[in-house]
Amino acid sequence: MKAKLKSPEIAQTNGLDFNKKLLKKLLTEPIAEPTRFFYDSEFDYGGVAGKQPMLYIGEIPTMWKKYIKEHKKEKTFAAGLCMTDGKDGLKLEVQVGKGGKAMVLKAINKELLKPFAKAYFVETINSTAEIEDTEEKPDNDNDELDSIDPSELISEGNTLIKEGLDYKNTLETSVKEVGSQLKDLKNIIVTEDLIKKTDKAVLSIETINVNKFVKEANAWLNSLENDMLSKAPALGNASSDLKKIVDDLTKLQPELELIIENGLKMKKVENPLESEFPPISDDPFDNFGAAVLGLSKKSSLDKHVNDLKVF
Repeated sequence: MKAKLKSPEIAQTNGLDFNKKLLKKLLTEPIAEPTRFFYDSEFDYGGVAGKQPMLYIGEIPTMWKKYIKEHKKEKTFAAGLCMTDGKDGLKLEVQVGKGGKAMVLKAINKELLKPFAKAYFVETINSTAEIEDTEEKPDNDNDELDSIDPSELISEGNTLIKEGLDYKNTLETSVKEVGSQLKDLKNIIVTEDLIKKTDKAVLSIETINVNKFVKEANAWLNSLENDMLSKAPALGNASSDLKKIVDDLTKLQPELELIIENGLKMKKVENPLESEFPPISDDPFDNFGAAVLGLSKKSSLDKHVNDLKVF
């Protein structure tokens, strides 16, 4: 689930149904080795969704570790090891948190695992005997669930920086090629070349999900703590570089939206000579002549030209 649910912000954006789909897909195959899990029966999805269950299975992404550290003492939170039992059951060995209780797990099963699986508690991961509740575990500030390795963060940050720079370069090229021409549709000449460039730009913009990237980048930035930045200069540099990329992409958004909007309008041009937009042509003389013809249709000359047709 690490690739699809990298951070709390992504979980909030995609919602409970997305979480359930990931779990259903994951549990179609057996989990034969002890694997990390954590859940929160009152995860805050925000907005209308509010607080609903969330369950994560797999290697813990760095961007979740700050959340775990802040919530592991909550009565709705539990974390530890899990395995499937070969009978559509998911064994849970709770190692952290106070949420290892039957009533808490009931919400996880009902909202996220039913009808394809059922989770239950065991004393140890290799045990087969189900227990109703787990004992509260002593807090461990050095638990690997929430301990953050700066090198992991640096690697994640550099990956985001590379991805962001690729997006930024592609989108800036789109803006450079057609952005200025599409600002005022009524005063441009719609040529085949412009249509091709606009189609290419629109495709690039629609393919790159800027909002999704910005959320992921901000989630990474929010996972940083001041003491990490002071101890690892490379982390501070990565943070500064990523912030700059996020700012640049955010500033591009209005121009990208305008390209999409006016690019769609330009596609609606069917009969160039009868359109409110100038005609399609690669010949500037044809464009000029057609433009003059279009103006004449709106002028007082139009009546006289039609009158002459009688003779």
